[in-house]
This record gives sequence, structure tokens and C-alpha cells, in this order.
Amino acid sequence: MKYFVSILLFFLISCMNSTEPNTTSTIPSACSCAKNATKAGTNEFDQSLQTACREYMNIINQDERVERAMEGLECIKQEIKSSNLTEL
Repeated sequence: MKYFVSILLFFLISCMNSTEPNTTSTIPSACSCAKNATKAGTNEFDQSLQTACREYMNIINQDERVERAMEGLECIKQEIKSSNLTEL
């Protein structure tokens, strides 16, 4: 779990440092971006969503980026908690 969270945070923060311009007309939710990030390396990973997430991160300030990353992390925590409850 600790390893997973570290990878997720690294992935989200790396999106913050991209210099590509924003060409997206819709804003993906922090939760959608975080959930997609957990699918990196699988067939379920959505590259276009990842691009939209990265582009949006490029147009917001550093404080908003951190807040958004924390929202995404909280979303993943809730999803893990829910999946653990259904396994009981």
C-alpha cells in the first residue's frame, strides 16, 4: 500500500512539471486523473485522459496543483477502503 501511494504521488507530481500547452476544452476531475494513474501500464490506462490531466495541471498554480493531487489521493484512499469492505 505504501509503495502504491508513493507511485501514485510521483505520477501526479510528475504531471505538474510538464510544459506542454493546454488544448483541452474539458477539465477532468482529480478523481478521474488519479484513478487513471493507478492503471498505468495496463490496457485500462487512458492516455487521452492522462494528457488532459497533465494539460490542466499546466494551467493552475502550484497551490491548486497540490490541492488537486491531495484530492486525487483521497479518492484513491476511499476506493481502496471500499474495496476492502466488499472483500469482507
